[in-house]
Amino acid sequence: WLEQSFKNADIIYILDLPKYIYKFRIIKRFIKRKLKLEISKKETLKSLLDLLKWTDKFQNENMKEIVKILEKYKEKVYLIKSKRRLKKF
Repeated sequence: WLEQSFKNADIIYILDLPKYIYKFRIIKRFIKRKLKLEISKKETLKSLLDLLKWTDKFQNENMKEIVKILEKYKEKVYLIKSKRRLKKF
C-alpha cells in the first residue's frame, strides 16, 4: 500500500529527526500524562518501553525499506532533518 500511496502523492515529506529527539519527546509526553498535565489513556511503564522499542525498530528497519521505495519518487520527496527545516514548510 505504501508504493501506491507514494505514486499517487504530489509531495512526500519524510520527518527524519535524530533518535534522541524522538525518545525525548516520547518520554516527555509520558511524564506529562503521568502528572495529569495532558489528558490521555492510562499510561504504563510497559507502554512507554514498548513505544521506545517500536520507534527504534521503525527507525532501524522500516525506515530503511521506505527510503528504498522512495528512490523511485525522489523528485517528490522532501527530507526534513531538523526543526528549522520543518518550519520552512
